[in-house]
Amino acid sequence: MTIKNPFSFAKVQNYWRRQGVVKFILICSLFSYQVVSISNAETQGLSVAKRAESKSLKQQTTYAKRGDIVDRNGEILASSRLLKKVNLDPMLVEPEFIPELAKALEINEDQIKKNIGQKKKNWI
Repeated sequence: MTIKNPFSFAKVQNYWRRQGVVKFILICSLFSYQVVSISNAETQGLSVAKRAESKSLKQQTTYAKRGDIVDRNGEILASSRLLKKVNLDPMLVEPEFIPELAKALEINEDQIKKNIGQKKKNWI
């Protein structure tokens, strides 16, 4: 006479049901955590949209450099240069402002006077 152990199959009995219950409890606890965290954010004066915006938006400034124009061999055909160009009416330029203009343009004061004088001669 052999006696079967009634607990030998206890490990596999109702396994799927227990696993389903554990999953259900886990999902419900995650959902309730999200509900509580969202409600706490709104009570602190931050809406969900503001919270999301503050986490997702970031300002970044990048300065672009204009590229060179090259031929197929890599030789530079054209390049960007920083130029200073000022359009002045020579008849309206007053002599007391020429030193300040020369300082701002980083050009010799005599050169500016010479250029304005030439323009005045051509103008008349």
